[in-house]
Parts: sequence; C-alpha cells; structure tokens
Amino acid sequence: MAPATKDHLYGNLAVIIPNKLYFASYHDAPEDEDDTYYLYIDEDVHYDPFYTDFGPLNQSVIYRFSLMLNKAFEAMTRNTKVVAYTKACPKARVNGACLIGCYAIAFYGLTADKVYIKLKMAEPPHFVGFRDAAMGEPTYLLHIHDVLKAFEKALKYKWMDFNRFDPDEYEYYEKVENGDFNWIIPNKILSFCGPHNKSYIENGYLYHAPETYFEYFRRHNVTTIIRLNRKIYDAQKFVQAGFDHHDLFFIDGSTPSEEIVKRFISIVDNSLGGVAIHCKAGLGRTGTLIACWMMKHFRITAQESMAWIRICRPGSVIGPQQQFLIDKQQWCAEQRSPLPAKTSSSRRKQVFNRSPSTSPTCPTTAATCAISRTPLNGSATARPSTLPRHLLRSHFNNNCTPVRNGDTHDETAIDEYGHTQGDRLLAIKANRKLITTTAKFSSPTTPIKPMAVVQERRSVVTNGNGPIVTTPNGVSRNLLSKPISRVTVSSTQIQSSSLLPRNHQHRTSPTLRTRPYPIQSATPTKRLTPTKTLPSSTIAYDLRPRNGTASAITSARVDLVRTLPPNTAALVGRRGKK
Repeated sequence: MAPATKDHLYGNLAVIIPNKLYFASYHDAPEDEDDTYYLYIDEDVHYDPFYTDFGPLNQSVIYRFSLMLNKAFEAMTRNTKVVAYTKACPKARVNGACLIGCYAIAFYGLTADKVYIKLKMAEPPHFVGFRDAAMGEPTYLLHIHDVLKAFEKALKYKWMDFNRFDPDEYEYYEKVENGDFNWIIPNKILSFCGPHNKSYIENGYLYHAPETYFEYFRRHNVTTIIRLNRKIYDAQKFVQAGFDHHDLFFIDGSTPSEEIVKRFISIVDNSLGGVAIHCKAGLGRTGTLIACWMMKHFRITAQESMAWIRICRPGSVIGPQQQFLIDKQQWCAEQRSPLPAKTSSSRRKQVFNRSPSTSPTCPTTAATCAISRTPLNGSATARPSTLPRHLLRSHFNNNCTPVRNGDTHDETAIDEYGHTQGDRLLAIKANRKLITTTAKFSSPTTPIKPMAVVQERRSVVTNGNGPIVTTPNGVSRNLLSKPISRVTVSSTQIQSSSLLPRNHQHRTSPTLRTRPYPIQSATPTKRLTPTKTLPSSTIAYDLRPRNGTASAITSARVDLVRTLPPNTAALVGRRGKK
C-alpha cells in the first residue's frame, strides 16, 4: 500500500492484518485510493465523560463498531485495504486503537500481546493512558495494553459473547430512567445505582425505589443485594421480597478495609444466584469491591479488572481506589479458589467461527516493548502508565490534562452543599448538557435529559387527568401542562412495572436496526471526513436517538401517562389505589 499521505501522518502506520487492515492517525483527512478505503473512526464513535475521562469505550460501542467493520469487509473486494484512522488527538487515537485491537482479538483470534505489538508500530508518539472519572487531576493512568488484555479475558471467560450480547438491551438498562445498571459478569455480578425508599425526582435525577428492580432481578436469578453506602432505604423491602440483603458500608470515595473485602468475597462466593451491588452511584465503591472479587476468582490483574469494569460501566473505580487495587492484588491472590472451568470451545471459534488470518510471525514479543508484567503471585509492578506524578505531564499534550503536583482532589471530601462523590456523579448524569454529535455509536455514562430543573424533592401521584407533581411547599403541578420538551419519557410504551422493555421479553438474539442517529446540528463543527462512503447496505446499525430527538411524543394530544418510564408502578402507583 502506497503511503500517499505519509506527510500528514500523526505517528506511523500500523499493520494490523497484512494487506487488509491498518491503523493510523492523520492531521488532515486522507483521500481514498483505488485499492484503499479510509475509515474515519471518530465519525462513528463518541464518549460522554463525567469530568475529563475519555474512555475506554463501552461494550455496546465495541460490539456495534466491530460488526460494522466486519460487514464493510464483506462488501468490499478481496484486494481492498482498510485504513481505520483517527484525528491527530491523543485521546481519540488511543480510543481508536482500542477499538481496532478488540476487533482483531475477537474476529481474527490474535492475542492481546500480539495486537498491542502491532498497534505499537503506530508510535511515536506513545499512546496516552486512560484516566479515571475523578474531579481532580489523575493519579493513575490505565495502559491500552491492560484494556486489550481485559477484553481478551472477557472473551475467554465469556463475559463478552458476540453471539449472545444484546446492545439494545445494554443501552436500555444503562439509562437512569430504566434502572441505571450493568452486568459486569453475566448472571453473577451486576452493578447498579443505589435505590431510595421511594421513587422520586430530585434535581432532574430519577431515584428508584427497591420495588422497581424486583421483577427484573427475579427474572435473571439475582438473589443477593449488597449495599455499600449509608442506609437510605429499608432493607426489609428486599428481604420481604425474597432477596438476601447485606450492608458493607464504607465512606464514599474511600477504600474498603480488609475485613469488608473478605466479607464481600464470602457473600459473593456463597450466593446461590446473581449478586447486585450498589453504593450511591454504583461506580467507585461498587467497582472497587467487584474488582477484588474478580482478581481472586479469575486470576486477573488489578489493571485488567479495572479495565473490564469500565468497559461494562464507564466511570467505575475512582481516585485512590485504583492504587488500592494494585496494592491488594497479591492479597487477593492468596484468597483464590480453584480456577473456573475453561470453556469447551477455543476463543478463536467463539466469535462467528472466524479462523485466524494468515500473517507473518511477529519479530518481537511483549517483553521487548518494555511492558512490565504484573506477576499473579507477586506484588504489583509498575506499568508504563504508572509514573511519578512530576513525570505524568509528559503523557499529555494540549488535548489532555496534565497532572500538577499538589493538585489532586480528595475524593472523600464533602462539598459546601453537603454532596459527596456519589452525589456529584449522579448530578452529572442528570444535568449533563446535550452534546451535539453525529456519531453513530455512543458510549454514554448514562446521561438523561433533565426532567425538570428544580432543587426540591418531588413526590409523584396521579389522577384521572394525568400525573401530578407535589413539592414539599404544597404546590401541585400537572405534568401535562408542562412543555413536552421538559419531560423525559420512554420511547417504548410500557404496560407493566417491569424494567424489561416489551420488545426484549422474548428476544433470543441481538437485532441490529437500519438507521443511524439523526443529525443533531445542521452545521456541525469542522471535522475530518472520508471522501468515500460505504454502500448503505453494508451498514446495519442503529442506536436509540440521542437526546430525545425522535421521541414517541409528537403532539400534545398524546396521553403522556401511557408513555411514562418503565418503573411506573413504583413511581406513580396503581390507578384506583389510594
């Protein structure tokens, strides 16, 4: 392949699959050639941050992008080469490299080590590390090699199964109004936002009562609930519904004691079914304890556990919790039970039965790439992303936030409004500004459109004329009298209190839809774009319209009560019942 745009390269061209797939970054958009198609990754993916976090992209994005790329290859002639590229931005570059690496692991059977070696050909500059969702400057950066190894382990243990994963279901339940939860280990570990005693709306965020989750948990054999935050709902609601409930409180933004970790591991190991874990936002404390159990049970490193949990639930494991997991890796190794049984089929045959491509033997190994390995039976060693704080600045340029000495934020601090880390993260989910983007695949951190911009807590009741909101001051408002654009509703009409969407109740396999996102802006900002597009028949994908641009409500005559979110029974109550 002739390097026609070599002068515009940001870094170098990396050969992923010889004569077929390449990865690069460009300052200017390259032009397609007779035998080469340039695929602009940044046009297809998007990540919505909490603060200055930027990845890795979530399960649904990895799945949809991989299938799109695979279908593109099927539609092209045999001799056509694809150069998947990003703009000259360190953050976009490492996200794009992760996507291409995951695709090569899933569809061509390459190991994470070999994929990383191939991607490293694109350096210099070096790939930047992924930071956490902390408010302050990062104290630890997660290396791309760890993310690839986590994805490789996910395929091995079938945490990610391309033949069974349902992106529509993933995107539905990660939304706040639909439950705000994600499976980390299918059928075993679920992470979710902490329930409240009653369903209500506060500062635009919809809080769910325990009853909201009962039907879904029973349907998916979740038998145990673990609460890590202070008591803000009556645990007897879960107990009386037939669930086991445990309290393992520790301070928001902090790290757990050894006794708490031991109790958590014991509870999970002895649970007869799935375990649902929550703190306030279901991110920091929840992700930390889940990572401890994963290190103990699956023989993976702290970095790999953090990477996979963030792929499943973006924003998990925050601030000092990262170093805590690295320090606890050896201790968790000593708690191990025998390894779980390996799957009967090989990882290479798991995904669409694709055989590995024929490619020359790599002339090097991961060791020659200066990758410090973390031994399972030894203390955690420093990764390339674990640098003295005064050196972390060199990992970033103008597009990334440097680390300044003495400028870290205490993640356990309570601000002047009495808000903890979890409160701030929940507020971001509710009040994030709408982002104008034409990306086809989005990696949201469960953003929702604010239901109303108010500061007081509101309870919700209903009468024959529609739902009535009553504030603590005694002021009653009919939601039907409010502008439709200010009310968040589900685009699917739900007839029961089940969290399960109607079109998912009997689904047996993922269904890809056929339309991309609607354009959010008539004049998007200037961006790199490919000069040739793929045939429309090769792009079979669709996500739900972002930011409510294609709501089911089209006129004020629609009965808004029939389009309430799926937790209607818990939020509104049954009609005719006082």
